[in-house]
Amino acid sequence: MQSMKIPFNKFQQKQFERYAQARRVDLPNLIRERYQIEFSGGGNNLDAECHGLRLGMKDSNGEQIWLANGTAVGDAIQAVQQLDKSFFNKTISKTDAIKVIEDFYITNGASRTTSSSNARLASAPKEFKLTNSHRDTRGVIADYIKARGIGWKTFNNAIEAGFSDKTIDGVRFIGLDANGQPKNAETRLIVPRILGGKLIKFICAPGSDRSYPPVLPGTDKDVHIVEGGFSALGLKEIMNRQGRSPTIIVSGGKDNTSWLRHEHVKALIKDVAVTLHIENEKSEEIQAQADISNDKQAQKIMEAGALKVIKQSLPADYKDNADLNLYFKQQTQQQFQSKVM
Repeated sequence: MQSMKIPFNKFQQKQFERYAQARRVDLPNLIRERYQIEFSGGGNNLDAECHGLRLGMKDSNGEQIWLANGTAVGDAIQAVQQLDKSFFNKTISKTDAIKVIEDFYITNGASRTTSSSNARLASAPKEFKLTNSHRDTRGVIADYIKARGIGWKTFNNAIEAGFSDKTIDGVRFIGLDANGQPKNAETRLIVPRILGGKLIKFICAPGSDRSYPPVLPGTDKDVHIVEGGFSALGLKEIMNRQGRSPTIIVSGGKDNTSWLRHEHVKALIKDVAVTLHIENEKSEEIQAQADISNDKQAQKIMEAGALKVIKQSLPADYKDNADLNLYFKQQTQQQFQSKVM
């Protein structure tokens, strides 16, 4: 005897349609807005350059399965559940995740779903808008900056230069165009987040163009290139104690040379002996790969007009100039305390 299929009632049919539609949502668009992660690229792999997050998609019998850094997180609804838990420390049901998707796209007036599982995943770039800085009335951000070894004079000068400011989540580093307008913003989180099994320390503002590097202004002929914002602040502190005021460019990573396309940035290195600061990696194998990237970056800097590139290594115990500066600060404090006691 054949079993009889019981038809959905109207409520069940509606729920089924909502579930099916939510699973086909353009998840990268939602991620850009709700979690402030910006992607580049297209096809079946997207990169969030600001913290190395990789979001991929594969088809399984016509169903989209989302992967974050190689870890399966399921369909788009399950991805939203995991992302909310990681970013907001909030556990939500599948029904709530569907409502997040529906409310988001209704509010933003965007297309709710991708046209097909093979559709291009990356949408047109969002317009960049810099949110207001955080007042930090409780001093949480201030305490974090101090703990990283950065003095208030250095940080306030960086704020005045448009290099950095404070957000509710941490310290933001800002890249400007030739007219001094913000085009890129990356926040160093005070409290890192876990996403797809990966520790996330940075978030980028939606619409950020990471080819615009944050630049700490200084002496024209004393130009240095570092990877990160705190490394730049740390180097500024170190060199200020030496009576120097260098110009420091934040490359955003040893693999990134997109910042060399801008004439106002190239003008800073033209006919100048540029110092490229080399960070220490966790293992010899990673360091070997990093050295290859550093060599390629140095070559691109030369091709962009630098007189020469001086590669500056750090003592083995320190990741970057932020760590080195903090060590110097702690040593000075210990010496002062030993004299007072």
